[in-house]
Amino acid sequence: MLGYIISTIIFFSYIGVGFNEALAAGGFTGLILGLASQTVLSNIFGGINILISKPFKIGDRITLATWQYGLIFPTYPPKFWSNDFLIPGFTGEVVNISLLYTSIITDEKLFLKIPNNVVVQ
Repeated sequence: MLGYIISTIIFFSYIGVGFNEALAAGGFTGLILGLASQTVLSNIFGGINILISKPFKIGDRITLATWQYGLIFPTYPPKFWSNDFLIPGFTGEVVNISLLYTSIITDEKLFLKIPNNVVVQ
């Protein structure tokens, strides 16, 4: 790691870029990469949290109710006197738990891959 830092400093001094400019560019690049990878990192940390704390395991029956995921309201306007109703969440059997997603099969036989940051909330 130290070799990369030294070679980067030598490269920037060779092309005539000052240390302050290189430091600002590195900070800006780190900020952009951090914002771009925020969702992926939250899924990974959520997966690690699920795998370590084990709130459920493969084969367990769970109900997932969250404001981010689920069929809270239909995406189309309901008809007058229709049977559209609120579905409080998804109930099903856990099939797989990975670092990014938790997979469940619902009672309606739908296969869902739900991001771990949503499951942890």
